[in-house]
Amino acid sequence: MSAADADISKTPLSELDVSDPLRFENDTWQPLFQRLRVESPVHYQAESPAGPFWSISRFEDIVEIEKNTEVFSSEPTIAIVDPPPDRRSPMFIAMDQPEHDVQRRAVQPVVAPKNLQELETLIRKRSGEALDALPEGETFDWVELVSRNLTTQMLATLFDFPWDLRHKLSEWSDAVTSDERMTAGQGLHGMNGSRSSWRSSRFSQDSGTNVKTMVLSRLTSFGCFSETLIPQTWWMTPRIMSVI
Repeated sequence: MSAADADISKTPLSELDVSDPLRFENDTWQPLFQRLRVESPVHYQAESPAGPFWSISRFEDIVEIEKNTEVFSSEPTIAIVDPPPDRRSPMFIAMDQPEHDVQRRAVQPVVAPKNLQELETLIRKRSGEALDALPEGETFDWVELVSRNLTTQMLATLFDFPWDLRHKLSEWSDAVTSDERMTAGQGLHGMNGSRSSWRSSRFSQDSGTNVKTMVLSRLTSFGCFSETLIPQTWWMTPRIMSVI
C-alpha cells in the first residue's frame, strides 16, 4: 500500500474530499473512490473549497440519477460548483428536459457518419503533420503539441472560427470550465471582445458546412431559435467535443 493509499484509509470519511483537484493531477483518486463505494456510496461532504455537496460513487446509482430527470437537475451546471451569474450561459449539457433533447438534436447531425467522412482526409492530414513535427530525443508535452493542437484546429474549421485565433478556443474552454474556488482559474478576461468580433464578422458568412451554420439551422427548424444562443454556439466547444 502506497503512502497516499494509507493516508486515504486512515482519513475520517468526513474529510475525504473528492473535489480536491490534486488527487486527479497526481493520479491518486482510485483508492478514494474505492473506499467511498464500500463505506459511503452516497456521501455528503460538509466542507470543501466548493462548499457542501453530495457525491455518488457507484455506477448503478449514477445511471439511475442520470435517468431520473424529474428529481435530479442539471441546471445551471453539471460542475461541482455553481457558476456565478455572469458566467452562466445556455448549453444543452446543463439543461433539463425538454430543452436538453431539443438542443442535443440540433448538434447531433454535425457528427453524423457522413459528415465525419467528409472531414476524414483533413483530419488525417493534420494528424500526420502534428506527429511529424514532434521533437525527437527529448521530452515534450503531448497534450499541448498533439491533443490541444489538433482539437483547436478542427474546432476552428467546424465553427468557422478565425484560424489565427484558434488557440483562444482552448483557453476560453479552460476558463469557462475552471473556477477560482477550485482551480484558481483566471476567468474570462478578453473573451467577450473576441466573441463579439467573431459574431459580427462571421455570423452572416454561412458556408453550410460548419457547426455554427448547421446548429443554427437545426435550432430554427425545431422552433427554438433564440438570439441568446447565437453568441453561445462556439461556447459549447467542450460539450460538442464530448459528443464527437
